[in-house]
Amino acid sequence: MYCYNCGKNTSIEDEFCPKCGVTQKIELKVDDHLENSTENSITTVISQMSPTKKAWSLAGVGLVVLLLLSAVGGGSSGLNVFGNRALSQPAVNYILPGDASVTLQQVWGVELNGSNGPVSLRDMADQAFDYTSYSVGGGITKSDVEIAFQPGNSMYAFFSRLLSSQQAVDAVKEQWVSRAQ
Repeated sequence: MYCYNCGKNTSIEDEFCPKCGVTQKIELKVDDHLENSTENSITTVISQMSPTKKAWSLAGVGLVVLLLLSAVGGGSSGLNVFGNRALSQPAVNYILPGDASVTLQQVWGVELNGSNGPVSLRDMADQAFDYTSYSVGGGITKSDVEIAFQPGNSMYAFFSRLLSSQQAVDAVKEQWVSRAQ
């Protein structure tokens, strides 16, 4: 065991830290107000931690919360944290060379460089959405996008061959969902 305050190696029998004197025993009381007892016990543990350990603990909790939000929320929470950042980056950062890139530019007419420099992944996704919507006579629904972007389906296959990361494919999908009816 280690001291909650200074980190010195202690024995399980030690009631106080031999180095800094902080109590090592924490009494957890179970009563009718379990939430308050738990909250008070957690507060006691935190108050006995050194500032460095508090900072590392809070950073760890923040990281766990971020990862849980990303995992539990599925695609959209993860994209809110990561995907929007991808959408603001130049599309050329994610484009793989090959037939999909040629199709995107020569057949679909999507520009990767505009008058102000490289087009963002969001703008590229919007151009591709506009081309697809025009090609099918408009009326693309959110459900259509969800189905088309399932692994093995047309748009998922195309953008998986076009883009260098799953994050970018997911970001394009979410941009299309936001544009669909």
